[in-house]
Amino acid sequence: MNLGDFFHYTNMTGTTERSGHILDRDSRTAKMIDVGVRIIKRCLERMREKHEIVELINAPGNHDETFAHFLNILFRNLYANEHRVIVHDAPTTRHYLQHGKCLIGVVHGHQTKDRDLPCIMAT
Repeated sequence: MNLGDFFHYTNMTGTTERSGHILDRDSRTAKMIDVGVRIIKRCLERMREKHEIVELINAPGNHDETFAHFLNILFRNLYANEHRVIVHDAPTTRHYLQHGKCLIGVVHGHQTKDRDLPCIMAT
């Protein structure tokens, strides 16, 4: 589960997408993407060795919203023929999983106050 800002930035200038804040970064964007994708793929493969079903969520953060959606689309396509891997790829800022009688909410939190989350989930 990626709770957002996995890549820290998603443009060649190394700034946040919406506010344009300059971020400390490695200037090799292509290498960052390559390493990040390989890390998530390796994690998924290791989890598949031990678990029947593996679910992936990449929650969009305020620094890398575009890449979070990209990761969901990429992994949905990579595992399209693998019924044991579920990629939650809804283009939303919040994702929900049901585990038994529990509802698990996943959000980066940059657009919602913590105190509002319970009512949002209940809705």
